[in-house]
Amino acid sequence: MRKKVAEYAAQAGMGDDVEAYKEQVGEDVLKDAILRQAVLDYLVDECIQVEQTEDSE
Repeated sequence: MRKKVAEYAAQAGMGDDVEAYKEQVGEDVLKDAILRQAVLDYLVDECIQVEQTEDSE
């Protein structure tokens, strides 16, 4: 979690000032964003694409 917050802070141009970034954005918002991204990454990694056949139409 700390690593992701530091990455988000760097992407936002806050550099190493993680605490200021957390105060500006809000810790709950950051937790939600990190969790959402983790779930999306998991779903993409575990997704199995299935071709549609004529029988399944």
